[in-house]
Amino acid sequence: MSVLKDLMNFKDWAKGVIPKGKFDPKLIPEKPDYSDLKYWAAHSDKKSKASFKPNGVVDNLAIDADVFYIHPTSYFGQDNWNYDFKHPQATELIEEVLMPLQASVFNSCCRIFAPKYRQATFYTFLWNTESGRNAMNVAYADVVAAFEHYMEYENKGRPFFIASHSQGTCHAARLLEELIDKSEYAERMVAAYIVGFRIPEEKFTSGQFNKLKLSESPRDFNSVIAWDTYLETGKPANLLDRAEIWYPNKNKWQKRAFKKPIGINPISWKKNDEKINASEHSGAVHLSQKFPKKVKLEAFGSDELMGLETIGISAPLENEISAQLKNDGFLYISKPKNALFKRMVLPGGNMHNYDYDLFYMDMRKNIQERLGKYLEIKG
Repeated sequence: MSVLKDLMNFKDWAKGVIPKGKFDPKLIPEKPDYSDLKYWAAHSDKKSKASFKPNGVVDNLAIDADVFYIHPTSYFGQDNWNYDFKHPQATELIEEVLMPLQASVFNSCCRIFAPKYRQATFYTFLWNTESGRNAMNVAYADVVAAFEHYMEYENKGRPFFIASHSQGTCHAARLLEELIDKSEYAERMVAAYIVGFRIPEEKFTSGQFNKLKLSESPRDFNSVIAWDTYLETGKPANLLDRAEIWYPNKNKWQKRAFKKPIGINPISWKKNDEKINASEHSGAVHLSQKFPKKVKLEAFGSDELMGLETIGISAPLENEISAQLKNDGFLYISKPKNALFKRMVLPGGNMHNYDYDLFYMDMRKNIQERLGKYLEIKG
């Protein structure tokens, strides 16, 4: 009954984020110019909270690589199918949450490039409509433009990572398949951490990728890494899942439901179904707010600012969870010890909102390890 109650509450909330009309090309927000730093949430020439590090963590590593990070949905608006760069809360979430909580995991050894883009509104993933598909195509066009700008003007032959979450992962998977895998960029890509969107395994087993491969170990490179996190008592939804993913070889969008997703265990970095004990978990983190009691959580999903002002990242919370990648492709974890990770659990025990937070230090160490191996082999 608890899952049903959570689902009903979520559906009631979701009614408030339905766009008021159909997608209209005339209403698409202004196109970004990625030569202008205002269209980057993080950039090597711009100060951002992607530079934050967990309390007590000190890195003395050379910054030998870059990361191109594609953020998840932060826009829940009803007035347009795509994010306008002036939308206050969507921008606040990008700058005050996503940069310090997700993009920052790469800052021990990477310059961070994170474009703002005309992301599709959240409702796009609740129902498969032509309007939603059009909105996703607009968003993806921005991601491609930002990546090509980065490659032409910033990369200069450096090894790089791709990183993403949720909606960002839908675009990242398409970028990998349509552009990176078919170019010389694939050789310079250390790894792609494309998390939290249930990318179908069939994309890799049916010959759609030639140069990039699924990761199977902690130190392989030119590889793709993903996971979708659930409580060990949870159950992934399929019947209610309306989210779609692009299939270039079929030139159409298809539902991801009932397709086995790619996955790896982000503690062991292996694909087997061994349960990894909490004693091997390197650490989760959470953000610190300057005035936490003044943050208006009830405003989430609206056009209103929430009053977020992130001032730091917590010290790592070690041994927080165990994790097991099961044969269905999903990652199942024990109930987190810290109450902070129990507040935004989605129906079915879906820990989507904590895909990065819970494995922050595991990711941070693995990024360094993969890059070290890449540089050892390729120089």
